[in-house]
Amino acid sequence: MLNILRFLTCVAAFLSIGSVWSVELEPDVDYSEKIVFTIKPKGKSYKLTSNTLRTKKYLSARSVSSTQFYIHDNALSRVKDVKAWVGDKVIDKNEFVISQASGYSTFNSFSRIIEIDFDRYIEQGAEAKIEYKTEYADIADFPEISISNINRLKELELVFQHPRDVAIGFDFYFTHDSIPVIISHDSEKETRLILRDVDYHKPEPYLCIDDSHGSIKVNITRGEEHVTPASVAEFVKWYGELTPLQPVFPDSYKDLPVDELAGLTDPVPKLAAINRWIADNIRYIYEVDDPKGGIVPHKPEVVYERRYGDCKDRAFLMSAFARRQGIDLYAAVVTAEPYQLFDVPTGNDFNHVICAYRQGEHWLFCDPTAEHVTFGFIPEEIIDHYALIFDPFEPELVRLEQPEALPGIVVTTEVNIDSLDNAGAQVRLNNAVANEMQYERGHLNATDMEQLLSSSVSGYFQQMIFSDFQPVGEDSCSLDYTAHLDMSRFIVNGMRYSYLPKSVMNWNTSEMSERENDSWPICLAERLSLDFELTLHGDSLITDSLFEETGNPKSAYSSLRVFSPEKGVVKCSYSVIVARKVLEGDDRRMVLEVNARQATSRSDMITLKREGLQE
Repeated sequence: MLNILRFLTCVAAFLSIGSVWSVELEPDVDYSEKIVFTIKPKGKSYKLTSNTLRTKKYLSARSVSSTQFYIHDNALSRVKDVKAWVGDKVIDKNEFVISQASGYSTFNSFSRIIEIDFDRYIEQGAEAKIEYKTEYADIADFPEISISNINRLKELELVFQHPRDVAIGFDFYFTHDSIPVIISHDSEKETRLILRDVDYHKPEPYLCIDDSHGSIKVNITRGEEHVTPASVAEFVKWYGELTPLQPVFPDSYKDLPVDELAGLTDPVPKLAAINRWIADNIRYIYEVDDPKGGIVPHKPEVVYERRYGDCKDRAFLMSAFARRQGIDLYAAVVTAEPYQLFDVPTGNDFNHVICAYRQGEHWLFCDPTAEHVTFGFIPEEIIDHYALIFDPFEPELVRLEQPEALPGIVVTTEVNIDSLDNAGAQVRLNNAVANEMQYERGHLNATDMEQLLSSSVSGYFQQMIFSDFQPVGEDSCSLDYTAHLDMSRFIVNGMRYSYLPKSVMNWNTSEMSERENDSWPICLAERLSLDFELTLHGDSLITDSLFEETGNPKSAYSSLRVFSPEKGVVKCSYSVIVARKVLEGDDRRMVLEVNARQATSRSDMITLKREGLQE
């Protein structure tokens, strides 16, 4: 999976204190933040700067264990003049730790993290403060501002000093209940927003952005003109002013060496050949020495000549290759999360770039960065996320859906009921699961690869342990293995009766069950579909036939079929499909149902009987 570090705002990312706190606890800290934004005319647009003051008062003995402040900046916002102090003690700047962010975002690349640790100066009752200025490269990309979930937010104050003809508006997204907001206009040239006394809320598992109270989007207008984009089209137009949305090679580049194009006439096979050439010939390297490279791609001829680039370099290079073949292929930026908080995105929402080709009424997506993903498919980590297609004439924000594909993991096993710890299994990994293993195989030794396969596959199944994987075949999107399977904890065995769970997928039962009494969407880190075929043998073994199914196979679905074709044999077929990362309504109910089955007693399991035997 991608290691994604998403900054909802580059000015207010406060990483804090224990997620184990509950809402009933007394506040451990009083945290306040005041940001003064100054908007001044600059040519036909405006210059944006801000001054931030953050204050944290340590109220309990426990609170002094969290003494770090973090400041983020990036290519669109540069932090300077950082000051920090505790009481009268000013912290020496040599004690600040500056590092590169570990996650890359299309618009946040070249991000720095400035860490200030007050550890040596903090005691209960102390008050720590930091202050800094931020200069923004473009007011049109005003960052979303996160409302920190800490215990507690005493006050968040946003002050906007602006010309008379400029108006400031706000959109809000709250994870739980709405938070009272005070908006005032102290004069024609100042707008103020205040939140006060926001208590900590206990994190809900599988809830979208539950690490904060929500987010604030700032909308700036001048009369009828939108200074910050107010539509998808306006956002694409803004980005098109930074870099050409239809990149082309210079005329001097006559013959581009994609031999596989010879004889091809249809656009899709041509795109597949170009995608393969880029995956094979362009190394993934992010140009950390170039701040502008965090926002816009390099010219296609530059990437082509030096044979390396990041995701946006590769996507725009592929677009230029395709355009040389007379094909309109567009770059598309992809959101870091499988949800959109607001109808109109900001730069901070995106962290990857792929390509999009219009096929009639539908879009065909491909990812030239994902070298082990078959053309026509996209990596698992971006499925169900949103893609903004940089078609300058008809831009679209669409949800990325995977074409119908085989189940991610298919297991077939046959075992005697008295030897459940010694089953043999045929394991097929498909699509994204296979792609991930194909990638890791090129970077791990045999021992580490075995451990990865064992932990990964076992982790998807309830109370089963897979080991001793032996490869037996593969193709472009599948890997086949034989494996040893221990099912002795999955099936409850007795002399006369055995009990078989109705769910095979390994859900986190306790955490998922916490969501049964609310109505908010369930947000998963990944989708997955499993097929598990089990044949059990045993003297006089028999069971009643059973078929159950629930849900929608196109979104969230579960089925179970159990029968005895003859005495001494029981066949079980499990199928689970979770095709969405954000589940609502019937899909949400299905997932909670499947999860609940893991906590059932024997009375709600499938009973297998050995006729003629005494318990």
